[in-house]
Amino acid sequence: MGNANHQKTIIVLLCVLVVMMAFVVGFILMNGGKAPPSEPVAQGAPSGAIAPAQAPVSLAPDPVLPVAPVLPARVERVAGLDPPLNPTRGHATTPYEPAKGLVGWTARQNGCNVVQKGTEVHIFGVNDDDGWDKENGVTSVAEFPVGDFEASVDMKMPKFDGPGKPRVYLKIQASNTDYVGIQYVPEYKYYLVQRWTAASNQMGRTVRDFGDEATTYHRMNLKYDAATHVTTATVDDKLIGTVTYELTGAVHMVLAAGQDYKGHDIDIYYDRPTLSIGGKTYELGTAEKP
Repeated sequence: MGNANHQKTIIVLLCVLVVMMAFVVGFILMNGGKAPPSEPVAQGAPSGAIAPAQAPVSLAPDPVLPVAPVLPARVERVAGLDPPLNPTRGHATTPYEPAKGLVGWTARQNGCNVVQKGTEVHIFGVNDDDGWDKENGVTSVAEFPVGDFEASVDMKMPKFDGPGKPRVYLKIQASNTDYVGIQYVPEYKYYLVQRWTAASNQMGRTVRDFGDEATTYHRMNLKYDAATHVTTATVDDKLIGTVTYELTGAVHMVLAAGQDYKGHDIDIYYDRPTLSIGGKTYELGTAEKP
């Protein structure tokens, strides 16, 4: 009996040993020849192959700076070489001729013609120099001692176009170049009263134009009170304004087109200029002498 139990124990142990050996052999067969797992190795591109494109790097855009405005260039015109600004106007843009046959006036010419017919003064052409002192017009030959005066002239302006600031003047100018005057400013369509000296320039009040200055004469008038030094400016009896300034020495009348740049197409008429001073009225632009 004891031997039988001993044999059974040995058989059971042998079976267990066989099962364990079978398990070990099976495990070896399943994993045989395989290398243990390792870290992946980066591989280079095959010889002659093109490497794949790298993804673009995203950078913050540079700030966009504001672009400075491009200002139109001022067109320079040369009298006699450039075509007229308005071919239908009929005024020659050939080099101007020195004024001839003026009566009671001295011409001021910077590119424009000055023609007198009776008391009418016609200024036309293209100015050829820069500067406010480069006017085209006339200055009265006669000079008068400063006193109470009243100066008047009719003005019409068919055309005054160009690259700058056109002005149509009636001035009473002293011998030291100081003056009081009226400006017609076509770009802003008004008249203004002005006092000018070499040291300062005073602009007074303004009044709107009539809108028909191209075809109709309007009378500009300056009245000076020697006691108060007040000059009153009117146009067609409409008040423009006043300025206060003492004129000294002798005075004369100036009728002129002024501007800051050359290249203006100018067509201006003045007529019936008069100056009342010293108790007498003079018709300027005639043979009458003070």
